[in-house]
Amino acid sequence: MTRLNDAARAALRDAGISQAAWARAQGFADGRWHGDACGCPDDRCIGFHHHGDECGCLAVLLAELAARPPCPSWCTDHQRGPADYHQSAQRPVQLASDAGSLAAYAWHATRGPLTARHVSVRGTASRAGTSVAVMLRDADVARELAALVDLLAAATPDQHRDLAEQVRRAAGVLDGQCGATIDAGIPFGTERCDREPHPDSHHENEHLEWWDDDHDGGTL
Repeated sequence: MTRLNDAARAALRDAGISQAAWARAQGFADGRWHGDACGCPDDRCIGFHHHGDECGCLAVLLAELAARPPCPSWCTDHQRGPADYHQSAQRPVQLASDAGSLAAYAWHATRGPLTARHVSVRGTASRAGTSVAVMLRDADVARELAALVDLLAAATPDQHRDLAEQVRRAAGVLDGQCGATIDAGIPFGTERCDREPHPDSHHENEHLEWWDDDHDGGTL
């Protein structure tokens, strides 16, 4: 880990930014500085971008950070870096018998002119230590899901499981399995459609590829 020099520390103090916050803003999630002593995230800056203590990179990066939009009023957890991430408060619902928890929250990220936002609904199974999340990029779809969850409040555990199985079967149809085989009495999933998947079935948006690449397909 590199120690910031006196000039870099003074520039950060003048800007009202802690050294840990500056490290995170430049993509160092642990809050420790791994760039060059002059304050540039490129650890080869001194002797390559400039000579001596004065770093032109630092001034430009500080100006860019100051020009970023402020944190939204609903944000309770955020990260400033090459991309800015904002998340609303989570109020996990603990399931009976310590089975796990459910939570929903808003998530918003910006990187330059690119923006990604969604409602994330996440479930965690305590015993298995696994989690599953659905990202809803349309606010109206998220509201419709909320209405369905309200309906499920009146369902029994067996009815929940039955609905879950129906959803899995329907998802199998969209995966390319012929729905007609069900009516024909052929065991579900034993035959597949010859046609190619519909081009609109791919949920990835090319404008959000930067987020998927940075997070290896993960979610917040």
